[in-house]
Amino acid sequence: MPTTLQNELKKIPELEQSALQLVNLAYSLFPNTSLKKKGRRWVFDPNFVTFQVQHARARNIAITLRGNPDEFPHHSAPKLKPDQAGYSIFRFSDPSQLSAASDYIKRAAELYKLGRNRKRL
Repeated sequence: MPTTLQNELKKIPELEQSALQLVNLAYSLFPNTSLKKKGRRWVFDPNFVTFQVQHARARNIAITLRGNPDEFPHHSAPKLKPDQAGYSIFRFSDPSQLSAASDYIKRAAELYKLGRNRKRL
């Protein structure tokens, strides 16, 4: 059976439903988007968000977003950290983080649409 993001999310049942809501949100922000596995990450095209299911030890989902941490609304949890140039990362580890994670994904989509020459906050 081919691996899908949904199959991977089933390996963390306590996060599966909340994480699926985040995936569906990402799909809704860009019509005709696609999702491909690259290495260990599931990457949306356009590349504004990625999901990496870490079920073996960490039992969380590393979510990478387009934009630097200072370009996002502040939430106490989950905490955004810098990732590769122009991207941020956070660990989705509890369903209580769903609202903040949704805000982050919506903002990443906005930043993608604004492009590289966007004005920084």
